[in-house]
Amino acid sequence: MNGSMEVTQRLLNVKETAQFLNVKQGTIRHLCFTRKIPFIKVGRLVRFNLNELKLWLESNRSNVSVF
Repeated sequence: MNGSMEVTQRLLNVKETAQFLNVKQGTIRHLCFTRKIPFIKVGRLVRFNLNELKLWLESNRSNVSVF
């Protein structure tokens, strides 16, 4: 394994992701089903990379114009 590659990544489960985004767990599952949120399958488990979630949030930000 490459020594410069960072092995430790923070992976969240559905409950932790829902808490992080302040939504219901069902919303997270729906976003996965519709492929609207980045996720990782570990066997039958669904996990979310915290850094990818933060990037996803930024990419889905709406710009508000100020009058």
